[in-house]
Amino acid sequence: MKSNELRNLTMDEIQEEVATRRKKLQELRFTAAIGQNSDVREIRAKKREIARLLTIAREKEAAR
Repeated sequence: MKSNELRNLTMDEIQEEVATRRKKLQELRFTAAIGQNSDVREIRAKKREIARLLTIAREKEAAR
């Protein structure tokens, strides 16, 4: 998702997205630890997506 699309989400939807992406990140880390994951760039991408979502959540909190 692009940041414009993320900004249109509600706080509850943002929290759900963060939770699902954190779960996916955990799964990627497990597969990387046992050597099955060949694309470690995906881990970095998930971490950035989580950071982007949390930044938007903080912006919405500050705007209140």
